[in-house]
Amino acid sequence: KKTPSASDTFDSIYKAAVNMIDSTNNYLQQAQQAEVDYATGKLSSTHELAVIEQKASLSLQYTVAIKNQLLSAYREIMNMQF
Repeated sequence: KKTPSASDTFDSIYKAAVNMIDSTNNYLQQAQQAEVDYATGKLSSTHELAVIEQKASLSLQYTVAIKNQLLSAYREIMNMQF
């Protein structure tokens, strides 16, 4: 069995981060559209609007938390003495 290289590991982390950002962006766009739909009467359920907005908010919070952890790990690696 092949051991993943540092390049393979970085590539998989990068792809996961891009996918997470894309998903977050989609949730935010859905929330914006739901707000417009609610304002124009196409969406009448405040519960449905709240659920859509909560999904977007949680996704954004999660993305920011992951970004902060990645930056912290990067800083720690850059400060290592070799």
